[in-house]
Amino acid sequence: MSAVPNVGPLTALRYTPVYRAVTLIAGDIARLDCKLSEPTADVLWRQPSVWWGAFEFRRALMMNALLYGNGFALINRTKGGELLELLLLDNDNVSLDTQSGVPTYSVRGFLGVPAADILHVRAPSTNGLWGESPINLCRTSIQILASQDRWRSRRTATQATPRSRSSTRRRSTKR
Repeated sequence: MSAVPNVGPLTALRYTPVYRAVTLIAGDIARLDCKLSEPTADVLWRQPSVWWGAFEFRRALMMNALLYGNGFALINRTKGGELLELLLLDNDNVSLDTQSGVPTYSVRGFLGVPAADILHVRAPSTNGLWGESPINLCRTSIQILASQDRWRSRRTATQATPRSRSSTRRRSTKR
């Protein structure tokens, strides 16, 4: 038997049930209408930046939260503090520092970013500050699925090649 398949957030998407669940949930949440009290924030939620439409941005943010446990966007502001755009951040580039008592985000390329400048969508967690990756929490089940899929592929491959030969017997007609 081969080694246990390595399962991470992106490799888990190769398996149909995981892909379907993540895209279905993220897409449904991205379609929800959300009214924000601040007019500028409401405009940003409907058009986050020149590169992202509202649906694509929300779906990507939710997919990150579902795969990695957290989805992040930097709230880019003008020098006067007005909201300018939302920039989706790569999860590998973001960490949360709570040492000072005030949560501050460390983002690669930026020095300490205040929590007010990060849109953070979390999956459920035990501490409420940092989401737990559903993929990591369900890793064993996904590995079993991956092992079964691998076994089924091998089995199908060997069955696709005929290993027997059929022939018909002819009766002898000697009299």
